[in-house]
Amino acid sequence: MNSQGSCVIAIAVFFVSLYSLFCIGHYGGDGYEDFLTAKSIVLNHSLAFKGSSDSSESNDIDELNYKKDAGIKGRDGRIYSSRGGIIIPIILSIFYFIGHIISGSFKSIPHDFITMFFVSFFNPIVSAMNCLLIFLISSCLPFSRRTSIFLALIYGLATMVPVYARTGFEEPAMTSFILLAIYFILRFKNTVKRKYLVMGGIAMGLAVFTKSTAIIFLPAIIFYAGWVMLSDLKKRSSFLKDAAMFLIPLLAVLVVIIGCNYFIYGKMLKFGGREALGVAGRVMEAPHVLKGLYYYLFSTGKGLFLFNLPLILSFAGLMSVPSKRRKEAALFILIFACNLLFFSMSFRRGSLFAWGPRYLYPSVAALVFLAGFFIENNRNLKGNLIAAVLSVTGFLIMAPCMFINQSKFYLFVKEKLNLPEYMINFIPDLSPILGAWKMFVSNLIFIARGIDAPFVYSPDQKFIPVTSASMAGYNNFDFWFTKILYYKPESAPAVYGIILALAAVVFISLVFIIREARKRGV
Repeated sequence: MNSQGSCVIAIAVFFVSLYSLFCIGHYGGDGYEDFLTAKSIVLNHSLAFKGSSDSSESNDIDELNYKKDAGIKGRDGRIYSSRGGIIIPIILSIFYFIGHIISGSFKSIPHDFITMFFVSFFNPIVSAMNCLLIFLISSCLPFSRRTSIFLALIYGLATMVPVYARTGFEEPAMTSFILLAIYFILRFKNTVKRKYLVMGGIAMGLAVFTKSTAIIFLPAIIFYAGWVMLSDLKKRSSFLKDAAMFLIPLLAVLVVIIGCNYFIYGKMLKFGGREALGVAGRVMEAPHVLKGLYYYLFSTGKGLFLFNLPLILSFAGLMSVPSKRRKEAALFILIFACNLLFFSMSFRRGSLFAWGPRYLYPSVAALVFLAGFFIENNRNLKGNLIAAVLSVTGFLIMAPCMFINQSKFYLFVKEKLNLPEYMINFIPDLSPILGAWKMFVSNLIFIARGIDAPFVYSPDQKFIPVTSASMAGYNNFDFWFTKILYYKPESAPAVYGIILALAAVVFISLVFIIREARKRGV
């Protein structure tokens, strides 16, 4: 096996092991309806499910209360997921089926706890594959081996990506298909093999099938693919063939999506709980576009660059894009622009229970590639120091969220401080970054000394009275193994053995990756 292949395996193993080690062990929030759909696929062979929880649910002490009145009525009067896409539930059904089979051997543990436990490993695996795709696409640009590895590590360790590996949100899977589409188009550009155009079209269609908002990226991807097809004057005679190889598979998947929408929800352009025309109307009105831009770019609760500090390098990277890679730079800028403008123009309240700007999750990958141009062209002490400082700080910002359930800080603000959780997005004293660190530290203090360190809210002592409250019950460490030990404490030796094995694999694979990055000439 060559050095490139060894790097691919090492990066995949490193991130799968790392994200699995910190997996949260339950699957809630917006992804809960995907879990219910997967459950129904396995048990009832249907996409319809019960609209509320039954007594067999997991009753997970760390699960958020999103389990009532799930789903919406479909064309046949039964309850279906309001999320729309069915790709994730289909994949989750594989994880659910494994848990369903294994649950037969553990009668003392609730059935849905075990199935949800297995389903919770979906996003860790998907997020790890996204890190691998960052490396592969970087290698195709082509960045050096060192830069490609560094970008994969930045993306997977110093942005908001690791936090979403512990959630049930759809953005990681949607981004996977978008990255696959970009990778296949790049492979076509480098090899002129049309099979990559077919795979690229299918991948982009599956991104829309995963989450309907991926539609906003279609213009950017199609524009880039067309530009690549027309880039060589000698190939212009084959442009129509190339375009057909990309567009026909893409359109075929979109037709299937429209058909599913009609048969499930009764309307071709109804994607679960969202209707395309209604969303388009809200975007055209753009009632809160300035607030949306501030919210997504600069706010202390959701600001893109605050929660993803290394992305600041993307601005400097734009200044050093080589002429041969202007198409790719234009693609990454378009992805970010489409993403930001759509959600700023359609802004209402944002994503309250998410870490950072969840809706801009796909832009993180695009901006990481732009940052790569800075890293590639600044291999001096100053460039390395800037990249290292931003990356380490970015890692520290998200680090507490790998131990605690950061969504509970929003509940804490509402239930204990008696403040509207919406204020988290705009008041620095309530920033989720500060909240996550205080949850993490207060739990460490309680474990070490038995002291309950309260959260003190004091933005302006002259006009707003000081408020404090205990974070007990909100700041618990939240891992897959805490769930197992809660239900089956006698399994502790096996659990600790698995933890040590995963930690060893993480360490060994990371050492190999660093050695590969330090090799000269790569």
